[in-house]
Amino acid sequence: MAPRCEALTPDGASRDTFPGCVSNAVRDPIAATSKIHRLKVFGELVPEFRTALQSFKTSGSRFRVLKTIHPRLSSPQNATQPPPEDSPRSLVILDSSYNPPSIAHQTLAISALTDPDHGSRLPPTRLLLLFSTLNADKAPTPAAFDQRLTMMALFARDLLDEMLANPDVCARVVPVDIGVTTAPYYTDKTAAIESDGRGVVPARGPDSFTY
Repeated sequence: MAPRCEALTPDGASRDTFPGCVSNAVRDPIAATSKIHRLKVFGELVPEFRTALQSFKTSGSRFRVLKTIHPRLSSPQNATQPPPEDSPRSLVILDSSYNPPSIAHQTLAISALTDPDHGSRLPPTRLLLLFSTLNADKAPTPAAFDQRLTMMALFARDLLDEMLANPDVCARVVPVDIGVTTAPYYTDKTAAIESDGRGVVPARGPDSFTY
């Protein structure tokens, strides 16, 4: 039997579940309206991310989750501590400058979430899109950081819709967190996530990180 998934209406309400994994992104009149609505919602995120980024920079923290994109909610949510049943035991991290997000990023994310070894990870799993404000290799141009974070949020929604529309992978859909760090190197980023990752990493810490 095909997995059962829920699609979203433009107002964010969940439509009835049905066999297969058809999302709001495919082949019906809702699709165009939903995309327009989504672009409006995500476009309004730029000033929110600008404020959140400034708060992060002055906080002294090395890592923070700014927004979470849930599979069945059309609008990005402010980061909160997941309930115990959703606290990740495994964290898949896609670390990039996202300048801009691309099909290559999408392919990497889907591959990581659907890899056969995924079965060996302890559930629940979450996907973290990680952006470093202190990239060791690249200058901060041309897109401003708040614009990149907004593009990351829109990318996360598109990624979830792509997976929900595919019966072969929709069962692997997970919440996507948009996170920032001041650490430029992988080892430092891992340490920052472990120490400052409340809201995405439970107190006990994840059993595995996958970059």
